[in-house]
Amino acid sequence: MPGVHGPDGVVVDRLTVRYGGTVAVDAVSLSVRRGELFFLLGPSGCGKTSLLRAIGGLEPAAAGTVAIGGHDVTALPAYRRGAPMVFQGYALWPHLSLAENVGYGLEARGVPAAERRAKSLEALRMVGLAERADARPAQLSGGQQQRVALARALACEPEVVLLDEPLSNLDAKLRREMRGELVRLHAEARFTAIYVTHDQEEALSMAERVAVMHAGRIVELGTPRELYERPRERFTAEFLGEVNWLPAEVLGPAPGGAHRVRTALGEALVPAPAGAEVQGSRSKVQGSLPSGNWQPGTGNWLLGFRPEAARLGPAPEGALAWRGRVEASSFLGSEERVELDAGGGRRLVLRLPACGASPGQELSGHVGPDRLWLFPV
Repeated sequence: MPGVHGPDGVVVDRLTVRYGGTVAVDAVSLSVRRGELFFLLGPSGCGKTSLLRAIGGLEPAAAGTVAIGGHDVTALPAYRRGAPMVFQGYALWPHLSLAENVGYGLEARGVPAAERRAKSLEALRMVGLAERADARPAQLSGGQQQRVALARALACEPEVVLLDEPLSNLDAKLRREMRGELVRLHAEARFTAIYVTHDQEEALSMAERVAVMHAGRIVELGTPRELYERPRERFTAEFLGEVNWLPAEVLGPAPGGAHRVRTALGEALVPAPAGAEVQGSRSKVQGSLPSGNWQPGTGNWLLGFRPEAARLGPAPEGALAWRGRVEASSFLGSEERVELDAGGGRRLVLRLPACGASPGQELSGHVGPDRLWLFPV
């Protein structure tokens, strides 16, 4: 059954996709490991689906190469790449049974009937539908039909499965259930998968690694936790969730590679960004971070933090202290979403442990240095 096959997963090298004069994918390079559940995440029109389709051979590459399982497949048609696509729509034949739908690709490859039936039943077992093998697609729910579409891809024992927003047609409750099913299935079969989505929660909760895309390029790549908690790019920080931004001035270096900054709320220590190299009185930003002048006294920076990074109580050394009046509060069960007027036209959005905050109430707290970010304006 499906699983890791070739010596490599998928390697894309400077791949470019054009539609007329429009560049949809701009010289993208990435490497997906064998057996990895890899996500392409970004807003509509960022090029993620075009990249996926080019990997699968459904869109021609204007430049660059695609290798799957250690073999250059750039010139091969889609049906010879070993990279089936699972689409948003289920694309099931209504007049065929589930087993016949799953075995359709195997039949096209000339697999004998008995072997085809056995492989189809095994694929259906993996998605929990073996007992419905002789049912028709119309007898299934949307979630079950999507499982059949996935089983059809897995039955051919592909090098990689390409998933183009496969859960977008399902309701919210079913989407959550199917996320768990897909993660379970991947853990069992350990097939290589590239999954396209614009849903941040979907990517953060399922992926082993995520490539964030914008304007045809990969902005940043890392684990969900790395991208959410320690983003290297401002676009990533904002796309993955709410952020509070404060204009900041760099005052100078601090012990441990941190930087002391000043904001309208007060001073704080900020860890050096990932990839930053501290040299004397300034830091040189490297890697994917844009370059900036870290000379003490400059004010062209933004200090950022997530709403859930806020804590109530006195601020420890190096933390950013905040204080203000509650403008609005929403009870969310174990926490509250609080909109705070911090004075001077500054408005903060905080997620705090349920504390019964009400409009007009004064609150004070802090954000620890390890939860603060610094980006160029």
